[in-house]
Amino acid sequence: MFTFGPGGKPISTTAPTTAVPFIFGDDNGRTSSSKTHKANSNSGTTPDSKRPRDVAPPGITTNPQSKVHHRDGNVMLVAQGNFGFLVHQTVLVNHCGYFAKLFSMLDCSKITLVPPAISLSVNKDHLEVFLQLLYAYRTLYDIDIETVLAVLSLFTKYDAKGWRARCLARLDEVFPTSLQEYDRLPRNDQTVVLKYFKVLLETDAKAALPFAYYLLCGLPQEKISGLGLLENTLLNYYQGKARLSLAIPKFIKELSAKFVNGKQNTFNDACYCSKRTWEEMIANFEQQGGKTRLQDLTSPDPLVNLQSLETMGKAFSSVSGRCTIRLCNDCKEVFSGAVRECRKELWDSLPQMFGLATSWEKLGGPKVFLSTFAVPSVIDK
Repeated sequence: MFTFGPGGKPISTTAPTTAVPFIFGDDNGRTSSSKTHKANSNSGTTPDSKRPRDVAPPGITTNPQSKVHHRDGNVMLVAQGNFGFLVHQTVLVNHCGYFAKLFSMLDCSKITLVPPAISLSVNKDHLEVFLQLLYAYRTLYDIDIETVLAVLSLFTKYDAKGWRARCLARLDEVFPTSLQEYDRLPRNDQTVVLKYFKVLLETDAKAALPFAYYLLCGLPQEKISGLGLLENTLLNYYQGKARLSLAIPKFIKELSAKFVNGKQNTFNDACYCSKRTWEEMIANFEQQGGKTRLQDLTSPDPLVNLQSLETMGKAFSSVSGRCTIRLCNDCKEVFSGAVRECRKELWDSLPQMFGLATSWEKLGGPKVFLSTFAVPSVIDK
């Protein structure tokens, strides 16, 4: 009976050729008309006005055993495959700006289908989890990250701001927003980002994108090509990858400038390290990297490889004649501090490196406290 015209206002339309009586759809344009309802009434089926509210209209499948199929519901959401869930209009309106606007514009006196059926072009299982979260039957910690991303798309699409923020906060488990969180993560397969990256872009999950780009930089080029990314996204990726590759050469070059080519060769009276000690250690880094020049020591994962350099520096020793050359304890501590400072600077620069923002704070990551027993606020608009 209705579809959406300019400005999002519902307008009447002629009935398409469909046997399922939808009153409107979110983006697939399926609608119904009085002719459709009359045909249902004359074909031996129960008239819409006399059918029990918890009985699905013709052509729609339901599962009365589902927890989110409510016998006292007054709206039916229909997912892909014409699978319906009977829910409450007030719950949808209180949590989702999309449905609040939708119902405020509809002239309910002209809707003859009971209950009204809203066609949503979404996956049935994802819609069910979406509703379970709205009704607080589940928490975000009950579901895996892949499903969190799926419902994040729905919360973004239907303007459920509170739940969207909670989903983004949960993504910290996979896409950290601080170096401390990153260091606590297990080193899992980086290819998982291939499954999630486009969803992060589509849902504008800005706080998760810097680390997602970082993971992409460690993957083979053919895998990136298979994502079908837009030109601007690819530009951000290539520019960021080029900048990342310079992190370790820049770090070692600065070490050389300070401790090999610099005027000072000691830190205090107790330090016995000479310029040659630092020179030998840096040459050892190059040898371990299989390179002969500093500028060739590129790395797709400098955050990890800088930690490896720190371990190598602490354990470094070299035999010269009868002497064993190694860093003194003070120099080891100075070297470790230099590595930590470089990693922090690198992490802080990730948003700017990939053309996203000048800092992590500018990305506006969600400040949400997630509790296992948290019940969402009533109004998320």
